[in-house]
Amino acid sequence: MKDATMGTSQAISAGIDIPPPLTFLTSFFKTPFQSRPSGVSDQKVKAKSSGREVDHDGMRKFIPTILVLALAVIAFFSLTWGFYYEWPDYVHVDYGIPFTWATHTFSTIIGPPAAPWRVDVVALQMDLIFWLGLIVVLVMIADAVGRSRAA
Repeated sequence: MKDATMGTSQAISAGIDIPPPLTFLTSFFKTPFQSRPSGVSDQKVKAKSSGREVDHDGMRKFIPTILVLALAVIAFFSLTWGFYYEWPDYVHVDYGIPFTWATHTFSTIIGPPAAPWRVDVVALQMDLIFWLGLIVVLVMIADAVGRSRAA
């Protein structure tokens, strides 16, 4: 049984493999699209130029996270981005893609409006269902593609 308090040189001489520091960070910065030699599994591949191992499974697990974050940012901006319309008799800003769920009116032909904001809660709910449903569907597709490649 190996002693947990032994030094690095003792561990190397005893045949214990010690990983270099910050190995967990380098797995995200390795290139995932390198050709693999025949007879080598898809999980770990030796890179020809640097001699480092490429963790394809780690990258496959990281891609859905990036996809969800990117779609969440897109959904946030699509719900909060305003489109300014300056018509001669109706100056306003519409919010929401693909459904306009809020309108902020600045002026009309008869002067400033009594109620400058018009909010359509049903359109807001439809926007949220659209964007959150899109995130769920794309993650399911990415998961199915990842599983088909792993098999």
